[in-house]
Amino acid sequence: DIFSEREDVNNMLSANISRLMKNNDRVSFNIKFANPKLTNNQTLYVLSSSLDNYDASTRNNEFIHDRRMLELSADYKKVIKPKVSEITLKGTFSQNRGQRFSFYEEDGEISQKSQGGGYPKNMTLQADHFVKFAKERLLESGLKFFYRGNDFKFETFDHNIQNGEWELNDFFSSDLYYQENIYSAYTNFGGGLGNGYSYKAGIRVEYSESELNIRKENERIEKYHFFPAPFLMFSKRLSDISNLDLVFSRRVTRPVYPQINPFVNMVDKSVYETGNRDLVPEEVSQAEVAYNYTKNGTSFMASLFLSHTGNFITQVSSLYDNDALMLTYVNGQKALKVGLDLNVRKKLTGFLTGSLSANGYFGETHGNESGM
Repeated sequence: DIFSEREDVNNMLSANISRLMKNNDRVSFNIKFANPKLTNNQTLYVLSSSLDNYDASTRNNEFIHDRRMLELSADYKKVIKPKVSEITLKGTFSQNRGQRFSFYEEDGEISQKSQGGGYPKNMTLQADHFVKFAKERLLESGLKFFYRGNDFKFETFDHNIQNGEWELNDFFSSDLYYQENIYSAYTNFGGGLGNGYSYKAGIRVEYSESELNIRKENERIEKYHFFPAPFLMFSKRLSDISNLDLVFSRRVTRPVYPQINPFVNMVDKSVYETGNRDLVPEEVSQAEVAYNYTKNGTSFMASLFLSHTGNFITQVSSLYDNDALMLTYVNGQKALKVGLDLNVRKKLTGFLTGSLSANGYFGETHGNESGM
């Protein structure tokens, strides 16, 4: 049996300043501070038995998560020629200071405690430009730089009941630094072809460089990744109330911190979790056919899609120390998915709208990890 009690407290302060200048130029600044705190208490009643014996125990776990978050953003829009050409500059910065304290108690005796946290940072610099030509043709282009990093240290201590001292548990402790720089550029061009046909085509390229510094093991891992992402869309306006779209796109999904952290985290007494320092990003290619219908406050959308994900990230488990499971993450070879999304929206009154959605898909995955 498991009994759990959770308490969430959050304090937040934000401010926004913006100014509209001549020629519709605009500048704005935003600041946000938050201090969320989560306390979670768990009591586990464990009963294990065999043919000739049984054992009962009680385990109490207390987790305290305390974070301080600062977010800053600024943007500037310059109208080069009204309704024809604009350029937008944007920058964002965020930094968190997170701490986690944990206490583990077995049958009334504190057996383990842990403390630590991280300092994740994100920064974005971006420039976007568009220019319109005759016959509703539009050229869009932009540059973007994105940085993310985290300095993370976590220590776990076991209580030695013989001498009463706390001893460092190196297996559950971690000390690492991670950073990644992502440089990207894109351009899109689109317009009408006549007879209700239109198109949009473009490409986005990304280059990333990352560093994982495992200080406890004096190991440094550097990775580099280049990803081209073409985009193509054809549209046909079937009538004044309906249209059909054909779309092909690509995107990349990078691993998050818990998935690459090589140190061990204890979920509970019999389940451990660790990341995989060798993970690489997922690469997703998707083709889609979409139909849209809108009339008198009623809309209907149907979308049929087929996607292929290379190097897909998945969680696997293995037996650890005879009576526990070790969870980790690996890259599979590929994942295929075909699906259908349906959505209906109806405006019932002036202030009430109803919606109904349904979706279904079929997927299969391919890969091999330790014979699985």
